[in-house]
Parts: sequence; C-alpha cells; structure tokens
Amino acid sequence: MFWRIKGSSHREEEEDEKEYQDVLERVDLGDENKPQLQHEVHETNSSYESERKNDPLDDSTNYYLDKTEIGIVETVVSPSNQIPHEQWVVLLKKAGFDHPNDITDIPADLQYVAGQTVNMSLEDAVEVLKFGVKYHADDPNLSSEEYDDFVRLSQLDPVTLSPFEEDTLELKAIAGLLHFHSPYKAVRACVSPEDDRDAPVETFRSYFLALVWAIIGSGFNEFFAHRLMIITISSSMIQLLLFPMGNLWARVVPCWSFPIWKNKRIHINIPQPWSPKEQMFSTVLFSIAVSTFYMDSVILTIKMFYKESVSFGYQFFTSIAVQFLGFSFAGSLRRFVIYPSYAIWPSQLQTIALNKALFSRKAEKGSWGITSQTFFYICVLFNFFYEWLPTYLFQILNTFNWMTWIKPNNFDLAMVTGSLGGVGINPIASFD
Repeated sequence: MFWRIKGSSHREEEEDEKEYQDVLERVDLGDENKPQLQHEVHETNSSYESERKNDPLDDSTNYYLDKTEIGIVETVVSPSNQIPHEQWVVLLKKAGFDHPNDITDIPADLQYVAGQTVNMSLEDAVEVLKFGVKYHADDPNLSSEEYDDFVRLSQLDPVTLSPFEEDTLELKAIAGLLHFHSPYKAVRACVSPEDDRDAPVETFRSYFLALVWAIIGSGFNEFFAHRLMIITISSSMIQLLLFPMGNLWARVVPCWSFPIWKNKRIHINIPQPWSPKEQMFSTVLFSIAVSTFYMDSVILTIKMFYKESVSFGYQFFTSIAVQFLGFSFAGSLRRFVIYPSYAIWPSQLQTIALNKALFSRKAEKGSWGITSQTFFYICVLFNFFYEWLPTYLFQILNTFNWMTWIKPNNFDLAMVTGSLGGVGINPIASFD
C-alpha cells in the first residue's frame, strides 16, 4: 500500500468486519455458499491453543499453515454479495486476466482488493488517481496506455458519475489496485496485498538455519571461486533447502526456552509452523553473505605478484571496511532505490515468487486444479531428468547447429548460423 485514503482507519475496518461477522452468525448459508473472511484463522485443536497461550512470542497464526495436523481452516474475503458482476469484470480486466467474464473462482488477492474497494467512495478514488498521476509521472514500468487511464480517470467529476457507468467501474477498479495492491502486473503476480504483522519472523530457528547456511555457502563459494571449475551455491538452492528444514524443525524440535536477561528468554522452537516470513528472512540473510567478498582479489594479487605478506589484521579489517562501505551505500540510497514503488528489482521478484509457490496450498484460477507448489515440484522433477540429455547423454542438443549439417564445408553458412564460432542466427539454436 503506497498511501492511505483520508478518513479511513483501522478501527473502522475492524468495526465493519465485526458487523459482517454478526451477519454471518445470524444467517446460515451452508458450508459451500458461506462467504469467507480475509485470512481469518479458526483454531479447532485444543492442545494447540493451550500451547499458543503459553507462548509469549506470538498469539496469531494468520499465515500459511499445515492445516491437516493442527486443525486450522484458512478463509479469504469473498464479498460477492456486495460487489456487482460488472465491477468484477472490470477489475479482472484491469488486473490482466484473459477471461474477465468468468468470476467463478477469483484469486484471493483480488478478493481482498475488491472487499476493500467496496467502502471506497468516488471522491476518494479520484484522489487516489490524482496522486497516482503525480507519483507515476516518469514511471518506466507503466505503459503509456495505463498512465493515460490514470490521467483520464483523475479528471472525472465524482458528483456526475452514475454507479454502473463504465468510467465509474474503471475508476474504482484502478484506484483499488493502486491503493490496496500494486499497479504492476509482475508485482501483483508475486506479492500478496495482505500483510500479517503477527506472523513470526525473527525467531531462533530462522536465525540458526540462516547463519548455518551462510557459513557453509559463503565458505564453499569463496573456496571454489579461485578454482578452474567454479561451483557456486545460489540463494534459490538454499531457499529450497530451507523450506523442508524449517518445517522439520517446527515439527521435531521441542519448544524449549532458556532465560538470557531478566524477563527475556530465547525460544528454541515455537508451537507454530514454519512461516513464509521466516523463510524469506532466512533467505535474505543467506543472500547477503553468499557472495565472495570484494577484497579477495586484492589480497591474492599482493601475495602472488608483489610478493608481499599481509597480516591477518590487515586482511580482516580491510575486508570489513569495504563490505560495510557497500552496506552504507545501500542504506543511504534506500529512499531512491528501495522505498519508491516504481523501484522494481526483477531478480527479487523471482525469490518472492518461489517463496509464494513453496507455501501455496490452494489451486489458483486456471491452474488445472493443482497448486503452485505442486506445479513447481513437477517442473523441478522434469528438469532434473531432462538435463541429463543435453548435459551428458546427448550433448549435441546443447548447441543444435542443424543448418550447418546441410553443408558442413560451407564457411559462410557456418559463420552466419553457427553458435560456436559464428553469429548464431538460428531459429532453433538449443534444446538446453
């Protein structure tokens, strides 16, 4: 969320949700037709409740859980009774869906946006668009058509608009995406608009796993960085390993704790499953330490070419100074490269998408009835078996210069279509 509508408050949202809960209690719609509330977690396991009450760290479990073991049912917003069909169609269209007329299974993030947009007045929507016009004036991530819609809708007069007019529906849809989600399709595909602030993040288990893999990964990468055969451990690989290790820790390790200072205690484990925030936190810690440090080449150059010996203190403090110089630049430039919503880092979206897929428990719309997690595992398994062909068994698939087979002795043909010593103009260049 980039800005708040004037006059809205968290207390008003809680009052609306409480009123909606009262309506649900009075009306029995059945299990299949009952509307669901935004990521509200209902706990049915009494032993789990007692453990949570004794845990001083956290008293909420509003995140992706292993619901089969602890009896938790996660639900999402579905205000279909309040939002007209026309509004759903426009919202899905502006969100980039191919079949906006099909509203049978709407994703949870759009249900959340629609539920929040219901209470947005046309005056507030126009103010949101006016702010968006100024904020995204020089945004290279938005197309000219999208920005022109911002400008056109921000100039509308909310007094003269009718409820079901096309401009009204577009105004509320785009304002809802701007205010409660993101104007970028790539970000909406990876990031959820909801943030559970009660989910555990900096726990002992997340720190422990991150530090262990940071020591192993950084040492491994630094060791092989100076060898002829360079082998690296990437952050995505550790992200895959952290997921089963974190879940195993949450299930096996006892929930012990010991005091460290006055009323402060360190909890070895907490009676809550491994959360997405813990997963992302550990991945970020590892990603910071996984790369080789900047002074390694300088130290080796001094020893090998200048035949000078440098002490451990010189190596250590020089390396620390250079590393923290990079951290200081990153901290100083946050207002320019981190905080603005238009400062998108595509490589980080891949990490977020993988984290979302690992914790996916529900099949998305148009996904053939399988979850993102299942689809990811299928792709990994297929890629594992397929890579044996171009890498080891049939290496000709790696550089598929099939056009040079037609006339092997033609030098000009090899220079134009060949991928090893030529330009590589080939419509089917590789199967790797």
